[in-house]
Amino acid sequence: MRISRTIVLFTAGWVVFALATCAPSWLAQTSLRPAFDAHPTLAHFITKTLLVLFVVGAVLLDRQRTWADYGFRRAVRKVAWWTVGGVGALLGAAATTAILLTPARGMTFLREFGFLGMVLSVWLYSSLTEEIFVRGWFQTAVADERSVALRQRALSGAVVASAFFFGSMHLTLFFRGADVLTALIIVPATTLLGLAAAIFRERYKCLLPAFVTHVAFNVGGVAAGVVVNVIALVATGKAIQK
Repeated sequence: MRISRTIVLFTAGWVVFALATCAPSWLAQTSLRPAFDAHPTLAHFITKTLLVLFVVGAVLLDRQRTWADYGFRRAVRKVAWWTVGGVGALLGAAATTAILLTPARGMTFLREFGFLGMVLSVWLYSSLTEEIFVRGWFQTAVADERSVALRQRALSGAVVASAFFFGSMHLTLFFRGADVLTALIIVPATTLLGLAAAIFRERYKCLLPAFVTHVAFNVGGVAAGVVVNVIALVATGKAIQK
């Protein structure tokens, strides 16, 4: 993987992500403000949709690759679904447990979504669109034949770049009111999630396993929150509020 090309694509990806993230704020300055106030998930929906529209445009303009090359295809081999889901769930559980057992304030802005809004907007739509953007477009764009050694296993440069790009996207938590400790937990956790999703994307040549492990991360995080709070209630009589 040519480093200079990867840096250019990393920067381009971040520009697209930044513009998509800022778009709802710009729209909220117009007559659409009441719609944003009435629907807390609208800004999130717009941002993620813009990422997908960018990918659609990029694929249509690419004369060298097909939709299948970008991961829109069936897996080329039998998927180990328990592994795919289990890795994501464990990473999500670890991240949530770390937030609950430390002074980290957590991602309090998600409360305004409500449980159903969180399931539809974060667990499903966000997971799908982010995988299309990162594992579909970015990882495909930087892919080549070179690899880096990691404990006698080979990770392609595209897998490593995909993981760091995905983790860096979560630095925007600072603009959503997250404290430093929460970011120090979430950014590494999502980088590891990105690494797992990128490996699955490369192994199966398909976006679906990456999407499943991403969803499992979110579900595992919520499940761990329930378990930790049950233990806290039994041990202290109080739930952990974040």
